[in-house]
Amino acid sequence: MTLTSESHVIFVDADVLAHPLTRSLLLLSSRSPLCSFVPRWSRAVEDEADRALAKQWKRMATRPGGRARPTGVAALRQNPASADWADQVIVEPAANSDLATLVDTSPTDKHVLAAAARAGARVVISMNVRDFGRTDLVRSGLSVAHPDLFLSTVLPRETYHAVLTELAAIRRYEPKTPAAIHQHLGRTLPRLAAAMTEEFPGVVPDPPVNVPAEVFRGNTCLRCGKTLKDPESLVRGVGPECAVSVSPPAQPT
Repeated sequence: MTLTSESHVIFVDADVLAHPLTRSLLLLSSRSPLCSFVPRWSRAVEDEADRALAKQWKRMATRPGGRARPTGVAALRQNPASADWADQVIVEPAANSDLATLVDTSPTDKHVLAAAARAGARVVISMNVRDFGRTDLVRSGLSVAHPDLFLSTVLPRETYHAVLTELAAIRRYEPKTPAAIHQHLGRTLPRLAAAMTEEFPGVVPDPPVNVPAEVFRGNTCLRCGKTLKDPESLVRGVGPECAVSVSPPAQPT
């Protein structure tokens, strides 16, 4: 997707790219005209994700029952169907001088934050929010959000239903209907599933598993990019003017 004056960059971390269903939700949603975000990542992040996917497949291959081999991120970009966005997602790597300025981010994630800042991103999408230092985020003008919080905050219901329908048409293994995918998402993206309950009446999302206690860090709004100041907004990731009414988030286990 081409970046326009109305869209903003999200930088996708390796742990999200290595989660095929969450990755698909982000990428397919970004192509919707109702969404204003465009995904980017570095080659270092892509390589990290593909190594994680290879390890996942090695573990899954020993289990009984049919499993689809997860598609690597590099292979996904080389698919002809990805031609409309694949040549735009890779950004310049972080420079050593950029890494040297970071003071409280995990050493293994400094390259992620530095590349995101260099790409002009507004937010990093990561499963491990705590790996990113609060000081570094503020200095870089970035926030970091778990994909569950991000998608539940910015994704329109129409897009959610359309993306799940698109996913159901191409999946070979369960869950492979829109309603079943919605139900399954309760495990890993409980906020999103709760926010989209009205799209699938009567479908109860699965109970959440391993929900992180912290899903947002930073001081910029996930919706508009303005600076957040009040304590509630700094926890929710959106300011009062951008807050939307959603079901209460699932509690961490």
